[in-house]
Amino acid sequence: SYSHITNDQLIHKLFWGSDIHTLIIHSSTLPVTHDNGDSDRQQFWNMPMEEVVITALPAIPDNAFEANSNLKLLVMRRDDALRSIGEEAFIDCENLHDVKFSSALANETVTLGKNAFNNTGFVTIGDEDAQFELNAAKFDANAGYVFTNMQKLTNVHIPDNFNNGIVPEGTFANAAELKEVTVAPNVDTIKNAAFANDNKLER
Repeated sequence: SYSHITNDQLIHKLFWGSDIHTLIIHSSTLPVTHDNGDSDRQQFWNMPMEEVVITALPAIPDNAFEANSNLKLLVMRRDDALRSIGEEAFIDCENLHDVKFSSALANETVTLGKNAFNNTGFVTIGDEDAQFELNAAKFDANAGYVFTNMQKLTNVHIPDNFNNGIVPEGTFANAAELKEVTVAPNVDTIKNAAFANDNKLER
């Protein structure tokens, strides 16, 4: 089954436990705060969906898709609006292994929150052939720990335009299977624990 989501249809945890398998979001906003200032979190927590398609969404809130263990594919379709992916937005989506960003984002800055993709299923991160392309936008990852605890990750390529040439703290920490990292010439700073506990790292 599938569902189309538009503005004002979402409330906190509305879709918990539903049987949606493909989620298509046509919306300029997802709810982020209540009147009392508390964050809206986990709008799509623990659902059986395998694919999420997003258009015209400037911000993916904190914890929005947390613990969707069946999620495999995230598509940003015809979308130059995206500016941020919140903290722990896709944490524990352990089978998420493919993100397709719109080419319209190539010259836009997109902020990645802390632990945004913690414990996801990517094997390769980096160039245009990777499952998560770091050249797809001008990613700001200063919060750190964006790709930590990646149990399937084996290869990383860090391009010149990733986070202004800085690899933040803990970005690829605890990647048990990471064996190879290549770094573009203009990446000049690798911060503390960026590759901590990556015990199989060869180069």
